[in-house]
Amino acid sequence: MTRSQAALVAALALVMGLASCGAPEPDGPPRLRLGQDECVECGMIISDDRFAAAREIVESRGRRVEVFDDLGCLFDREHSMPEVRATRAWVGNHAGGGWVPLESAVLVASDEMHTPMGFGVAAYTSSAEAVKAAERLKGSIIDQAAARERRAAQSLRRTDG
Repeated sequence: MTRSQAALVAALALVMGLASCGAPEPDGPPRLRLGQDECVECGMIISDDRFAAAREIVESRGRRVEVFDDLGCLFDREHSMPEVRATRAWVGNHAGGGWVPLESAVLVASDEMHTPMGFGVAAYTSSAEAVKAAERLKGSIIDQAAARERRAAQSLRRTDG
């Protein structure tokens, strides 16, 4: 192999590697690389897929998926960038990993739940799992509107000081 061919192979490998970083499944949520992927909102390394979140954005340039270490970061991003509309969103299944579409997730809020950014909300795929978790964590089942209000209140407390 000539030197120019070797350089071409190396460049192609680099491009392929960069393209796979946080790459979404075709038409689905991303494959997380725990311990490597960064939250696009706060910059923390995502280390626990049970609290992770992601959203898909379709633009004229194509589809991109943003990943977050905590559902609270996804809500913060929505608040700080209201002009960017996600077409879909997912959240980590706290009971067993994997992704749950945010629209069908059952959310549990608890001040005793320690999430990466202190949001205290986790998602479950079923009401039965969520009820058990809420009882165990002395929490409650909430809907997305209440979850967003909870995050807004936390943000106000952080800025008030």
